[in-house]
Amino acid sequence: MGDRLDSECAVFCRYLIGADPSPATTALYRRAHELGTLAPRESDGRFQHALVALARWGTWPARLADCHSRIFSQAGLLRRKLTLVLALLECDPTAFERVDRVDCSSLLSFGLRAGLLAALFVLTLAAGLLVFLPLRFVCALLGPQAQGRGA
Repeated sequence: MGDRLDSECAVFCRYLIGADPSPATTALYRRAHELGTLAPRESDGRFQHALVALARWGTWPARLADCHSRIFSQAGLLRRKLTLVLALLECDPTAFERVDRVDCSSLLSFGLRAGLLAALFVLTLAAGLLVFLPLRFVCALLGPQAQGRGA
C-alpha cells in the first residue's frame, strides 16, 4: 500500500504544482492515510474509488477526474486527497513557493489566462463526462463496494 500511496502522492503533486513531492511530503501523505485521515466514508462508493484509481494514471487523468469531481462530488474521496496534498505542499519549505506563485504580471495577462483556464475547464469537463458518466453507470450496476477497503 505504501508504494501505491507514494506514486499517488507523486501524481497529485505533479498535477497540482508541476513537480515531484519532497520525501517529507510523501511521508506525511502516507502517514495521514495510516492515521485514518482519509478513512472511507459511507458516501465513498465504488465510483469514488474508481475516480481515485484513474487519477493515479497521470496528470491528465487526474485533471479529468478532478474536474468531474469539482462539479459532481465536491466532498468525494479524490477531492479530499487532493486537498490534503495541497495542504502538505503549502507547508513544505521546498514547494510552498510553487503553490503561492503568481503567474500574471498585468490585468490583461490575468484576463487572458483566466479565459484560457475557463475554456480548458469546460473542455476537460466535457471530456470527463464522456469518460465518467459510463463509469458511474457501471459502478452503479455493480452495486455497493465491500467495506474494509482502504482509501
